[in-house]
Amino acid sequence: MMGKFDHIPELTGASVFQVWKTQIVLALGREGVYNHISDGMDPTDFTELASHLPTPANPVTPTSDERKLIQDWLKDDAIAKDIISRNAWQLLHSHLDHIDLGSQYLVREKILGLQMKDAKDAQRYLGEHDSLRRDLIQMQVAYTDSEAIFNLLKGGWDP
Repeated sequence: MMGKFDHIPELTGASVFQVWKTQIVLALGREGVYNHISDGMDPTDFTELASHLPTPANPVTPTSDERKLIQDWLKDDAIAKDIISRNAWQLLHSHLDHIDLGSQYLVREKILGLQMKDAKDAQRYLGEHDSLRRDLIQMQVAYTDSEAIFNLLKGGWDP
C-alpha cells in the first residue's frame, strides 16, 4: 500500500495478520467505508452493520434521491476496494485469522531468533520483539514478563 497507508505493515503471514488487520480496519473506518467489508447483521450496530448496494423501489425509474444514494454507495465501495476488497478480506480471514499451535510456534520461533547486531540496532530489536509479543497477546497466548526478559537478554548484543 502506498501513500497514506504506508504505516500498514506488509502482510507476510499469520504471525502479522492481527496487526495488519487492525491497521486495515482503522484505515477503512477513517475513510468511513468499513461497512463495505463487514458482514455484521445487527441493525443497531452502525459500526459493524454490513453495507449493501441500495436498490430503488422501482428499478426501471429510480428517483433522483435513490440515484444519489446508489452513486454515493458506489463511490464509497470503490474507496473500500481501493484499500481491500470484501472477497480478499474474507479469504484472508479464513486463512489467517485463526489461532493454532503452528502460528504460535512461528511467532515464538521468531522471538527466539531475534538478535541485536549492535547498540545502534536496539530500537529495531526492541520494536520487533514488542510486535511479536503483541501478536502472542492477540492470540491470547500467555507470554510472561519473565519470558520476555529472558528472550530480550538472550538476543541482546554481546560486544
